Amino acid sequence: MRARLLPLAALLSLHLAHAPTLSACAPAPRAGETVAVADEEALIAYDPVAGVEHFIRRAAFRTAAREFGFLVPTPAVPTLTEAPAWLFERINAHIAPRVEERARYVGVTVSSCCLAPFLLTARGARSGIASATAPVEVLSTQRVAGYDAAVLRASDADALSRWLADHGYAHSPELRDWLAPYVSQRWIVTAFRVARASPSDPLPPATSSVRMTFATPRAVYPYREPASQRVAPGPRRLRVHVLAPQRVQGTLGVTGPRFPGAVTWSRPAENWGDLVGDALPAAATQGRLWLTSFDDTSAPRPGTDDVWFQPDTAQSEVIPPPVIRWRDEEVPVPVDLVAVLGVGGWWWARRRRRAAAGRGSPPAP
Repeated sequence: MRARLLPLAALLSLHLAHAPTLSACAPAPRAGETVAVADEEALIAYDPVAGVEHFIRRAAFRTAAREFGFLVPTPAVPTLTEAPAWLFERINAHIAPRVEERARYVGVTVSSCCLAPFLLTARGARSGIASATAPVEVLSTQRVAGYDAAVLRASDADALSRWLADHGYAHSPELRDWLAPYVSQRWIVTAFRVARASPSDPLPPATSSVRMTFATPRAVYPYREPASQRVAPGPRRLRVHVLAPQRVQGTLGVTGPRFPGAVTWSRPAENWGDLVGDALPAAATQGRLWLTSFDDTSAPRPGTDDVWFQPDTAQSEVIPPPVIRWRDEEVPVPVDLVAVLGVGGWWWARRRRRAAAGRGSPPAP
């Protein structure tokens, strides 16, 4: 069975001011509400020897709804761990172009030397996550990073849709059809929902990033979306950072066209633990690894398949050119110095003329 990782699917929507750490690739809001992904970013750390991927993602949405959640299908049972909120800010600061300040002279100013200065919405949700009956099996439940998570194994897409509906998640025929081929391959589906101690708790509560660790033969990013979601109502940016033994490139599907994300930064280092801290296990940051960053602003997004990564044919470093900040300055012309030089020049020329005149006079009788 060909290994595939399914995309994240939002099961509840959220307010734009709240930026969750895992996003929706297949939002399906209820009537009268819309959910759109405005900005996405992810870190993938992949160990090809162990066949293990660590996946951390965050996103911001355009919506007026208050609750949110998502589905994450994976090729194997994942482990869930909270990740620090500062992770992406630190990575982006590390790969940001160097800033250089340069002066350019745009005129002349008179001065004095003496004075020169120096995605899916929820129905009425039942509290808690209950056990399910076959053909949906609840492998485990966990509260992590502000979410209630249920790890599910399903053998029937209709049964999974009913399980979601029975546990307060919104559902739709589009979502059911989107999940069907993956359920048939017996993939694991993790359902996340904002955790609340009681239904009266305010929303949205505080949440953090979640790291999902799972087995996969290749590093993968869940890029596939339903056709209705590929055309966003506004600007949309996706940034993916991949930490692997080599510089990587992505393709849509295992053997499809090249991923439209442009490589904006790629360099190796011996130990990335200083950068990512405890966001990743220590073993995932040891040795000489490349961090490769991609920016995808394609519109419409060609989300017909997931993005699979493999070593790039080019293994050269990619460093963005420096950002030049020009500082306009005027050439100072010190009038007092000009005056001194002028007087000095006049005096020196006068002496030269007198000396020349003295040498040319006839000797006295």
